[in-house]
Amino acid sequence: MGTIKCNLCQGNTQLLFQGRHGDYFICEQCRGVSLSPKYFPTKKAEKARYETHNNDVKDVRYQKFVSPIVNQVLAECSPQDRGLDFGCGTGPVIRYLLSQKDYCLAQYDPFF
Repeated sequence: MGTIKCNLCQGNTQLLFQGRHGDYFICEQCRGVSLSPKYFPTKKAEKARYETHNNDVKDVRYQKFVSPIVNQVLAECSPQDRGLDFGCGTGPVIRYLLSQKDYCLAQYDPFF
């Protein structure tokens, strides 16, 4: 079993867990956990999965789902900071919620 480079910092990793959904590695540097890329879906399968989502920024359940991220940004960043909502999809709820608090987020999604 080989190792992979960390997706976040490119540090060395070591096997953390082998599960039914794949092999997970932990970075020795930043402690990030990554799934082995051999278990990633194809781009076509990934886009098809995303297209099944109905992400409405005004859906309270969707807002609650992303609230840990929004709350972390509110706790650690100020409205003067700039951010990127990478993978925002067709319903950029994080940007929507933070814009109500005068935060500025760019958005990017490789599929949409």
